[in-house]
Amino acid sequence: MRSGSIFVILVLSSISHIIAQEALYEPKEYAEAYARGTRLRTGMPGATYWQNHSNYKIVARFDPVAKVVSGHLNVTYYNQSPDTLKSIVFKLMQNVYKMGANRQMAVSEEIIHDGVEVKNIRCGTHDVGSTLNDIAPTVKRLKLQDALLPKSNITIELDFATPVPNGSGYRSGTIDSSSFFVAYWFPQIAVYDDVFGWDVEEYIGMTETYNDFSDYDVELTLPSHFNIWATGEHLNEKDIFGRKVLERIQKSKTSKEKIKILTEADFRKPDGREVTWKFSAAQVPDFAWGASDHYVWEGLSAKNPDEKNLCWVQSAYPPGAEYFDMVAEIAKTSVEILSDEFPGVPYPYFKHVTFRGTQGGAWNFRCWPITMWRMTRQTLFW
Repeated sequence: MRSGSIFVILVLSSISHIIAQEALYEPKEYAEAYARGTRLRTGMPGATYWQNHSNYKIVARFDPVAKVVSGHLNVTYYNQSPDTLKSIVFKLMQNVYKMGANRQMAVSEEIIHDGVEVKNIRCGTHDVGSTLNDIAPTVKRLKLQDALLPKSNITIELDFATPVPNGSGYRSGTIDSSSFFVAYWFPQIAVYDDVFGWDVEEYIGMTETYNDFSDYDVELTLPSHFNIWATGEHLNEKDIFGRKVLERIQKSKTSKEKIKILTEADFRKPDGREVTWKFSAAQVPDFAWGASDHYVWEGLSAKNPDEKNLCWVQSAYPPGAEYFDMVAEIAKTSVEILSDEFPGVPYPYFKHVTFRGTQGGAWNFRCWPITMWRMTRQTLFW
């Protein structure tokens, strides 16, 4: 018995020793970040954590017949990292529809296009022309003539032309002859982080990349009979809408009941003119927008634990879209549940728009982030 007991003790001791020697696998990139103090193993930022960011100024025009967004981008990129950067990486996400690009699933021929055109690049004081080096169809590298030092910034300007898919694409495209959802539409600077450096992950359709939190000032010019729903705050409502619509907008921002902001009686007819819409958004990861000349618009407010921080919940959809007259109230309830119960964190954004998209789906601007919601019967899914 004694020898058996000793044997058992030895075996258990050996197993305990083996288990103690084993640890969860830790990628070297994360181990190095822990050692530098930019991250903690608890998941919290470390004492030396940093994030880069940008200020985007975009002036663009959308041609709903040609289905092309053309514009000028001025972006100031702030290097908060301790590293000297010799290049800037851009994401041209709409190139996922370019002939020969990698995609996760088959797409119809009608949405294949020639890709995003970029020209007249100016980087700091240098004219670059149209030179962007390929990493992948959706990922481009701009070599800097003057390296970007730590704690400094650089301004890059360029002209671009982005085709909007002529049909239902990944989270963007043509909904009908005069309704569009436009996402991933401008050259956007990729993330440079403390773990992997530049994010050069190729966008192939379903798995989306992540972005820096940046500031956006955007001007969009469209024919005057179109309406736009977009990320951020609309700065020139008075240039677009008449007194009655403006009154409904203001009422809906604090109303507990759904307000019909735009009805069929408010639709404008083509008159040959164009109108510029102006938007501003601070510390957001992206900017997207939807446009239509025949979508109704509804809104109401959702309460947060902080009564002074109401969320303006809206829906935009074509008249007669099945079940969409319920969406604003469903979204309001969702925001309140998220704020009060699960996870119980006050909703951080001042507005939430659900825009009727393609293939029975809906795109949602929670003021900033873009997520897709699917509508099936009476149920709205995340």
